[in-house]
Amino acid sequence: MNCVPANPPRHSTAGRAPSISANRLARPWSVAYSLTIHKLRIVLAKVLVHHLRRLRPLVIQAWLWLAAEADGLEEKRRCLDAVLQPDPKNEPATLALLVLDQKRPTN
Repeated sequence: MNCVPANPPRHSTAGRAPSISANRLARPWSVAYSLTIHKLRIVLAKVLVHHLRRLRPLVIQAWLWLAAEADGLEEKRRCLDAVLQPDPKNEPATLALLVLDQKRPTN
């Protein structure tokens, strides 16, 4: 009796996992990774927008304060214009610009 198989396998597969191409493994991982990064970016954008909305009144107050402390009329005007860009109906900035227009020297 012969113990040698008639057609022995070329490579022994004992103890090894079946081979899968690296491309097949990388694709699902990279797709999942890119989706995770995309979702993370969306979450971060939402958090930033939320915080920026909460900071907006503070930024407007800071521009109003800078306008009050500014030395020259043009510097005051730039600060008040910065207030009116995001909030065109801001009453203190509108009134301050009216006062600045009255102070402007006439030629």
